[in-house]
Amino acid sequence: MEAVAYRQLSTYNEQIRSQLSKEWNPSRIIRTLALFDELSDQTAEFSIAVDPPADLTERLGDEPNSWVQGLEFLVIGNAYRIPWKQFGRVYSTLGSFLHLDKTANNLYPKLEKLEKVFAILDQVADSTLIAGLNNIAATECQCGSTLVIGPIHQRGESQINCANKACNAVYTANPNVPNVISPVPGQMLTCPCGANVPFERTRMLGVHICPSCHMPVRARINKQAVKAGGISPG
Repeated sequence: MEAVAYRQLSTYNEQIRSQLSKEWNPSRIIRTLALFDELSDQTAEFSIAVDPPADLTERLGDEPNSWVQGLEFLVIGNAYRIPWKQFGRVYSTLGSFLHLDKTANNLYPKLEKLEKVFAILDQVADSTLIAGLNNIAATECQCGSTLVIGPIHQRGESQINCANKACNAVYTANPNVPNVISPVPGQMLTCPCGANVPFERTRMLGVHICPSCHMPVRARINKQAVKAGGISPG
């Protein structure tokens, strides 16, 4: 599982590799890569058109089915990957087997579950290529963790979420102002588990889900009136 994560990470630039490999475990690496490169954890076949149309550059913005059909493609290879949610579950299963719990006992996974893990790894091992997106940037969150920013974030189409489960800060980028990100307006409240939970200002009284423990949480409002100093009645 670690080899799968670090092999996928190896396709990205040095800044991303050095920061993610030293800060996070393999499960977080896969999750973080999926946050900015949506296809990084999806199985894919890569091919190239043998005889592309002469006006290909002008037609790239068109609907693919309008010009791709009928072209002859040469298959370059296949990349078999593990979706990050599934990767996290499997990694936790193996971690429970390798490490003792609080009662100093191993939590042995069932043989059927291990067989599924082997099947997943066998398929990934059959990959004939490794591919990754490199149009990315990295910066530092207020908590000190690395924020990885991909094209979807740079275009302002998706928020930038800190992968640190205790922080959970949310940022956004303005496509008209390159290289600048801003915190999303809201309020951070502390969950009973100790993690920060972003509350939207327009939904302060609504129920939110903690990104760390995944439990529903609600803000508690102090109903006691506080006397305002320096204000005279009348």
